[in-house]
Amino acid sequence: MATFSVIIPVYNIENYLSKCLDSVIAQTFNDLEIIVVDDGSTDSSPSICDRYAALDSRIQVIHKVNGGLVSARKAGARIATSGYIACVDGDDWIELDYFEKFASVVKDYSPDLICSGMNIQMKNGNCDQQKMKEEFGYYKKNDIAQKIYPHLIGFCGNVCSKVFKQSIYLDVQLSIDEKIKIAEDASVVIPCVYKAQDMYILEDCLYNYRYNPSSMTKKKTVFNLEEPKLIATHLEKHIDLKQDLFKQQMYKSTVHRLFNRCVSQFYQEKTYREICSILDNCLDDSFYKDCINKSKISFVHSLKNWLAQQALKRRMYRLMYLYSKAR
Repeated sequence: MATFSVIIPVYNIENYLSKCLDSVIAQTFNDLEIIVVDDGSTDSSPSICDRYAALDSRIQVIHKVNGGLVSARKAGARIATSGYIACVDGDDWIELDYFEKFASVVKDYSPDLICSGMNIQMKNGNCDQQKMKEEFGYYKKNDIAQKIYPHLIGFCGNVCSKVFKQSIYLDVQLSIDEKIKIAEDASVVIPCVYKAQDMYILEDCLYNYRYNPSSMTKKKTVFNLEEPKLIATHLEKHIDLKQDLFKQQMYKSTVHRLFNRCVSQFYQEKTYREICSILDNCLDDSFYKDCINKSKISFVHSLKNWLAQQALKRRMYRLMYLYSKAR
């Protein structure tokens, strides 16, 4: 059994896929199970996947109908056999000693979760190095509770640049609603941090994230108004949200996500009146009302989040409309 199972979702990324796969198969630590999931690609990505599988016996390829990123990761997770799971997006790439650094930590500590920073590779060729904000080193359960729990739901939510023990990852990943398209990474990371008995944070930035201006989060996409509720429901399955510490974090994160999704409604080709009606129906939801009214957001600490809360509470649709045009 390999040390790491590497899950690589692929969808229409023929121009980037070879660089990703080359960076994985050339690792200085090679005890890897590589699972490439072709999520119904319509370009040459499927043939690239098959070509690499023919060259390297560690690579398994799954060809499936398109279902989105969550669906692809689930497909990979179901057949993973290693003790640790790592995710690498097919349009990104990793440094050659990526798994060597993780393997060293596994050897010394065998923690439930290991995190590293990442390099954001911009379209203009510049690189923005983003190290983890938390203190580097080994965390026991008490350390996690004291240092991470107070901002758990705001913890670095990238699944990539982390490795997880399969025992905590699998249940969380497989339980995510496939309707969740934004914050699907955080929906994995947050419960895994909560469940972890120990973890390690590396100072290194070993993962190269390709900034894609055409991705869903960068372009003017109309987001699903149901998603913040789906995310909260998912987190509730894995985290004790009855604790006020976590409940308040959930309220605040839901308000933030809901405001952005409300703003996005003005990107669709409907009349202003029609969109206001859609937003009224959404904000009449009792769960959203609770989050908006019970969230303790101070304008002193976060003016932006306070304004978002006020806009939702007072249904300031004109402000949301203007904000959508300014983006």
